[in-house]
Amino acid sequence: MEMDKGSKIITINNSVTPTPQPTTSALEAKFDTGMDNFTINNITIPSDLTFVWKHDANKKYMKASSFKSNVNYAAQSRLESPTFSLTGRTSATLTFQVAANYFTTAADNFKVQVSTNGTTWHDVPVSTYPAKDWKFVTSTCDLSAYAGQSNVRIGFLYTCDGTNAAGTWEIKNIEVK
Repeated sequence: MEMDKGSKIITINNSVTPTPQPTTSALEAKFDTGMDNFTINNITIPSDLTFVWKHDANKKYMKASSFKSNVNYAAQSRLESPTFSLTGRTSATLTFQVAANYFTTAADNFKVQVSTNGTTWHDVPVSTYPAKDWKFVTSTCDLSAYAGQSNVRIGFLYTCDGTNAAGTWEIKNIEVK
């Protein structure tokens, strides 16, 4: 049997050759020089605060906190990615680096969410939360449930109830593959 250069095998013994996964990133954000097209949605923010999330140009990351003047303010704010596509993928993983301190319970103070319409958000499990020591850890989230969809957004939801400590969160080097 001969094949021309560049030919593809479509079937052998009535089986279909699987389509390879795309190797490029569906989303990348380093936050080196700005917010990398992410937006901030302040869901609940008291008048005493002017922000929860902000870009730190010196340290090159996004930072969230609702602590100001020795007060833990009740607040909720989401850092939202631009829309990206997972079309042609059968699996997807979000990887990011995160550091934190002053939180009471990490999973209550910081969540990763996914939306396919920009309105309804679903929590996704986070593999690793940082210790209360400002040291960045690499964390992942399985986004395979959203593989094949073309209108995907991720969100990093900061929440403080105003009673527990208002944690400070730092995030950088986001990638979806």
